[in-house]
Amino acid sequence: MRDARLIFLRNGAYRWHLYEDLQHPDKFRMEVVVPSWKEHLLQRERMTKSEQEVIDNLRALRTDPNPPEEWISLSVEKEVLNRRIRTEGLPPTYIDQ
Repeated sequence: MRDARLIFLRNGAYRWHLYEDLQHPDKFRMEVVVPSWKEHLLQRERMTKSEQEVIDNLRALRTDPNPPEEWISLSVEKEVLNRRIRTEGLPPTYIDQ
């Protein structure tokens, strides 16, 4: 997980946290915060093949047969209200018509 932290911080995240679920030992949640939707998209583009392998190896450690859940959240005030959002790759339900 130290390697994952360094990967995300190097690629543009300004905050990275790892949480353990107190009700379910050995269940963890990783939180990565980037300043904008654009940075989120750029972070995915910046990831090298070897960095992606590190992330894939971490996901392979799962004992749960279900794939890991991923949530993507946007700051409404910063991204949507200011209308400085790059919409490509964003789910259609997030785009103001």
